[in-house]
Amino acid sequence: YGGHFLSYGTVQLIAVKEGLALQDGTQLEKVEAGYWRVKGAPDIERFWFFDLLNGRPQTLSVSGLPFERLEP
Repeated sequence: YGGHFLSYGTVQLIAVKEGLALQDGTQLEKVEAGYWRVKGAPDIERFWFFDLLNGRPQTLSVSGLPFERLEP
């Protein structure tokens, strides 16, 4: 699920052994409901993935703001 996503800014997600992390190293954890959040934090920011193409999400929603994958 890692990659660069663009909207009014950019979000870079990095695949790590534990799952996903933001570019600054902040780790994310998957929640049973299907979204991701900052590890150990309340559900303030929710990261949802949509539009899978060959197993890679093309759209990332961060608390409702859509980001599109920069590379296919």
